[in-house]
Amino acid sequence: YQRRVHGDYILASIKKMRIFALIFLVIFSLCKFPPGFKFGAATSAFQIEGAWLDDDKAPSLADNIFHLPGSSKDNRAPDVGANSYHLYPQDIAYMKNNSIFHYRLSISWARIVPKGKANTII
Repeated sequence: YQRRVHGDYILASIKKMRIFALIFLVIFSLCKFPPGFKFGAATSAFQIEGAWLDDDKAPSLADNIFHLPGSSKDNRAPDVGANSYHLYPQDIAYMKNNSIFHYRLSISWARIVPKGKANTII
């Protein structure tokens, strides 16, 4: 499952995730979980959402910080992330194909309350 967002950085991250997943499987195969215990996946809006200004989303504090010169190693803001905002059908298909049945979705508050006030929820 590869998405070319930031080239080699993403590919290196995927390789690290595969190594982590293998270690995780080895460790947890030795553990006993209660009957009915369910595994799942979770995301962080900033890392996965993308679409940083689409559909009236306001810039978040993190967005503003990462757009300052020198705020990241290569001066690129993570505006796209994994682009799940646009590619969620593929993400859902991936989870279904890999038997991930429990998923905690994270959505940026700046997307839900773009003006920062409760009476302006979109």
